[in-house]
Amino acid sequence: MAAKVAEHPGIPRELGAPPAWFGGAPAPPTPVREVQVPAGAVAHDAHFVDIAGGNVEIVLNEYEMKPSRIRVGSGAVTFVLRNEGRFAHNFHVEGPGVDTTAEKFSPGRTVRLEVALQAGEYKISCPLSNHDQRGMHGVLIAAAAPAGK
Repeated sequence: MAAKVAEHPGIPRELGAPPAWFGGAPAPPTPVREVQVPAGAVAHDAHFVDIAGGNVEIVLNEYEMKPSRIRVGSGAVTFVLRNEGRFAHNFHVEGPGVDTTAEKFSPGRTVRLEVALQAGEYKISCPLSNHDQRGMHGVLIAAAAPAGK
């Protein structure tokens, strides 16, 4: 069955047979590419920022955190949070043994939040209003050994 399309009103043009899936047959499978990840590595879809030392500086803006993918060493960490946005924000860290929030702070302010991190993966976010749902979140990985060593 050849499909006909009116290229110009009243003048049909042959397009050839429609693909098999058009008539209800299953679509051909999409090729899958396998990626080898070295043993012990954590595979993520974006690059992480490695931070050596105990201070992690994060800039909060509408509706993002920079950086949003961070790798640090476990132990005492001080988040230095700078609000460069137009709206108030807060900061939440949730993961192994930690569920803490820096209270809401106004645009232009910088606050500090001290946290003791165990080795593991943590979610960081701004849970104020709908900021988290709009993309204001990230991942923090605390390594057993300090990052950068």
